[in-house]
This record gives sequence, C-alpha cells and structure tokens, in this order.
Amino acid sequence: MTGSAECPMPSEVAEMKKPKALAQTPEPLKYLTLDEFWRAKPQFIVGPLIVGALIRAVWELPAAKAYFERNNMEMLGFWTALHYTAFALVLSFAFHGFVVVYRGYMEDGHKVQPDKELWTSPAAAATRSSSVIMSELVYSALPVLPVSSSWVHFLAALVGFAVVWDALFFVGHGVMHKFPTLYKNFHKTHHTIKDPNCFGAYFVTYQSHLILEQLVVIACCATFVPRDVLMFTLYTGTFGTFSQHAGFEMGHLKVPFTPITLDHILTALSFYALPLGGMTTTHHDWHHEKFNNNYALSFTYLDRLFGTLQEGRPTGEAQVKMKAGKAQ
Repeated sequence: MTGSAECPMPSEVAEMKKPKALAQTPEPLKYLTLDEFWRAKPQFIVGPLIVGALIRAVWELPAAKAYFERNNMEMLGFWTALHYTAFALVLSFAFHGFVVVYRGYMEDGHKVQPDKELWTSPAAAATRSSSVIMSELVYSALPVLPVSSSWVHFLAALVGFAVVWDALFFVGHGVMHKFPTLYKNFHKTHHTIKDPNCFGAYFVTYQSHLILEQLVVIACCATFVPRDVLMFTLYTGTFGTFSQHAGFEMGHLKVPFTPITLDHILTALSFYALPLGGMTTTHHDWHHEKFNNNYALSFTYLDRLFGTLQEGRPTGEAQVKMKAGKAQ
C-alpha cells in the first residue's frame, strides 16, 4: 500500500518496549536472538562442552570408576537432563507470561519497585537466560547416588544440600561483590537489570553460573546428594529463583476455590527454611536495587549473622498505606 509506514524489525520493537532506564543499551542487552548471542559469546557453547567432556572423562579414571561402583553411582543421563532443561526453559517463558498478563491484578501493592515500569518484552534477557539454562545439559554425565533409602535419608540430604549450597553461594556471591575485578568479570552482567524480571534469574555470565551453581551441584552429587533429592531441588529451586526475580511479591496468589496461597505451597516445599529464615522476592529485589546486601541464595540467617540483611521495600497492604499517606 503506497504511503504506508514500513513494519518495524523485531529489534526495533524490542527497543520501543524497553524501559526508559535502559534506553541506552548496555552491552549485555544487545543480543536479541540466540544466533547473535552465541556468535558474540561462544563461551556459552564452548564452556559447557568442555565441562561436559571433563565430567565424562572422570568416569574413565580408575580411582573414580572404583568410587562410583562402590557407591552404586550412575550417570544422571541425557534424557533426564534434557527433561529438566526443557522444563526450566518452558517455565521461564510461562512465568514471565503470567506476570505480564496478570500484572494489573498484582500491581496494587505487590510490585516491589512500584515506580518502575514492568519490562514486558525483554528479548535480550530471555536469550541469555535460555542459553544459560541450556548449559544444564552438562548434567547428563553427572555421577549421582541411588535414590534415598528412606524418608529420613531424603529429608536429611535435602536439608544438607540446601544449607551447603546456600552457604557456598553466600561466600562466592559476597566475594564477587567485594572485589572489583571479580565483580566486573563474573557478576556485573547480572546487575545490568536493576528491576528484576524472571529472565533476570539466569541473566549471568557462564563463568558465574559455573562457579555458583554447576560446580556446587557436581561436588554435592559426587559426595552425598541422592538422585531424587537432586531432581526435587532442581525443579523446585528453579521455580523459586524465577519467583525471587519476578519483580512482584506473588505469595498472596491463591489456588482457585481454596484458601491455599503460593506462600503456603512454597513453605511446605521448603519447611526447613522456617528456622533459618527464607530469602524472599523483596530481599533479592533490594539486592538488585542497592547492591551491597542480601547475598544468600535461599536463607537469611547468614546475612543476618554477618550484618548484610536488609528487609527491602514494603509490599502488600504496607505499600498501599504508604502510597495513600504520600498522596494526602
């Protein structure tokens, strides 16, 4: 049709929908497709291939082979790793879609940073997040112990895994923040996004993901974590990390026709967080906003112990009342 404007390219649409705070595109947010991203960041292909090959090579070492046989250990397997990877990919887009579609229902008091507009089309964040999640296929050759021998064994390993991972994450994350060179090369990318969305959970460098997640999983599985505890932790933990980075406190959402809320479900799945204190969306959102606090992964007790715990912005009724007070 003569005189009509040309349709914008996908990259132009992404630019139009980008929050004003990101009008000047930082380098980590330049790559909107996997093709672009992998050409610019080949370490996200080369790194997992090397890690996967090294894990597989360990199986050929006589000492390792004897250790694995003595403990009845097997490889996690490609199809199990693929199932989890596909689940995490689908969940990331489903989670973001849910937030975008129902944000009007949640914005009144439940957006953690209420003055910032929700980034509805974060193509670059989704691309990097997807690439990081795909690197979880390295778990295919992961040596894992047989399933738990009893409920007591399952619960002990579950709590032990959560506490160990949280402690290692607290130390590694804190060190990356304290030393500028480490921060620049490992963690700065994650803080490009100041107002998190669920794709921000895995908006990281590969080297950061390797240190703070994959090496921890490999070490724990090789020593004390049974197969069923690993899978339970990966599936529930992935939902938890998307929730922490959602930008909204979603715990008030109810299961239809019941009084059961998302908070009730998450508390039941991680009951062991009650005495240790649970790291919430508000806590982690405040970390993105203020930078030097709330370093832990799952619990608050280490931040409380070392003086780095900050509660963050009020949400829910407290936020509504605060807004009303300012309006008067």
